[in-house]
Amino acid sequence: MNEFLKNLYHGYIKAKFNEEHVLYNPNTFVMGENILDGYYFLLLDDWNISFSQVYLIVENCKTPCYLSVTTKEPNPYKYCTFRKSVLKNFMPKGAFNALINNGLYKDYSKAISSIDNLASVHRLNMCLYTDIKDLEVHHNNKIKTDNYIANLTPVEEKLHDALDMLPEPEFSRLTNKLHFEFKQSLMKPRRDSVASRDEVVLDIILLLWKGLAPIEIEKKLGGRVHKSKIYEIKNYYFYLDEFLEYLYNGFVKGVSTFDGIYDYQWTRMWDFYTSSSGFNVDYYYFSEYLAERLEIEYKNRLYIRDDAYY
Repeated sequence: MNEFLKNLYHGYIKAKFNEEHVLYNPNTFVMGENILDGYYFLLLDDWNISFSQVYLIVENCKTPCYLSVTTKEPNPYKYCTFRKSVLKNFMPKGAFNALINNGLYKDYSKAISSIDNLASVHRLNMCLYTDIKDLEVHHNNKIKTDNYIANLTPVEEKLHDALDMLPEPEFSRLTNKLHFEFKQSLMKPRRDSVASRDEVVLDIILLLWKGLAPIEIEKKLGGRVHKSKIYEIKNYYFYLDEFLEYLYNGFVKGVSTFDGIYDYQWTRMWDFYTSSSGFNVDYYYFSEYLAERLEIEYKNRLYIRDDAYY
């Protein structure tokens, strides 16, 4: 199987930044969040009495940032917008390129132009999840300022124009169908390869945890996984020590590293997450394997520490 560890890391980092940025801020609501090209993006709607301000947190990297991304500039479609420079000048280049490559601008020429073009919050949120180059982003309830991912669906341009013209109940029926299909598409398994299998990824992150360099790991694995892929894994599991401790606490000791509280700020995200595929027996067996490996690795690590108790 593959991507179980990726999903666990996503759960870990979501819990980490929920406690750091969301849980104790009563005016903040989560609009969208995901890991894209190794960067963790958290899009927040912060209400301050009479108006809302959208913030984008970029994390899981050496230079994290917290950006205010909405402006009051008028546009003909009444969308929530911001200038390209807000992102380009203040976030890691790799994170900005990840957004551009996933369709922050429908027209790629605007993305690479030197002009400080307007970008929209709804495209920003959607491109955290899927490639929307040449696609439109449909607002499910027709409210163009409601940019929560649970209210957005990627569609072809011709369909987008026709969709908004449909009367009820046809409009809602087709919108709900398209949104459900979009959520289902996010859950499709990725192409299987040696480097994506959880057992192999676990071997790699444990070797990284022990201090081995990617080139050493490549040799140790007999060239089955190339150095570039090992670097990609290293970048994805940026908080490696904390993550392994999180797994050890959860799978071996049965305790939670975090409070585990996802309050009302996540309400609409739960609406989006409801397309779960349910229990997977492979996950159960890998969970047992993971617990056994971690228990052994942590015992071995304890024995070689200078300050260990014997």
